[in-house]
Amino acid sequence: MAFYDWNDKLLLNQSSIDNQHKKLVNLINELYDAMGTGTAKDKMGKILNELISYTKTHFADEEKTMELNNYPGIGVQKAQHKAFVEKIEDTYAEFQKGNNYLSVAVMNFLKDWLNKHIMDLDQQLGAFLAAKK
Repeated sequence: MAFYDWNDKLLLNQSSIDNQHKKLVNLINELYDAMGTGTAKDKMGKILNELISYTKTHFADEEKTMELNNYPGIGVQKAQHKAFVEKIEDTYAEFQKGNNYLSVAVMNFLKDWLNKHIMDLDQQLGAFLAAKK
C-alpha cells in the first residue's frame, strides 16, 4: 500500500499538470519507501534531490501557465510554491548534515501540503483554465 494514494479528486483535467502531480506523488512514495526500508543514505539523498528538482520544474511550469492565462491567483500560488521548496531544501540540508533519517512528521508534511495545495489552489486554477476554453 502506498503512503500517498493518487485519486481522481486530485485531477485538474489539465493533462500536463496532472501528470506532474502524479510524478510528485510517486516521488513522495519512493521517499517514504526508502525511509521505511532503511535504504542507504545515498538513495534517500538522491530521491530528496530529485524531489527538489522536479518540484521546482513543476512549479515553474504551473506558474508559466498562470502567467500565459493571466491567472489572478498567481501571487498566492507563487508564495506557497516558494515556501514548499524552502521546506524541502531545509529537509535536504538537514539530511546532508548527517540527520539521515526522515521522520514521519516530515513525510506527513509533504503529503498533506501537496494534497491541500492540489485540492484547494490548484483546483481553482483548473476551474479557471477550464472556463477559458
